[in-house]
Amino acid sequence: MDLVVGATGILGTEIVQRLAAAGRPVAALVRPTSDASKLERLNTAGITLVHGDLKERPTLDACCRGISTVISTAS
Repeated sequence: MDLVVGATGILGTEIVQRLAAAGRPVAALVRPTSDASKLERLNTAGITLVHGDLKERPTLDACCRGISTVISTAS
């Protein structure tokens, strides 16, 4: 499974949509403060949502379990 960091942004949204359209299993790293409408769009598109924070290492460790590739558009 691919993990996209920054999946609620303009570039990240495009990346997860393309991965999903290609039939690849994809997860999006999202924060608890992420816009609910953006999360709903990702969820509706079949994207797995994983909650974490780039500033909190333990959350990243948990989010990366079972992930083969990480794509980051976070800045």
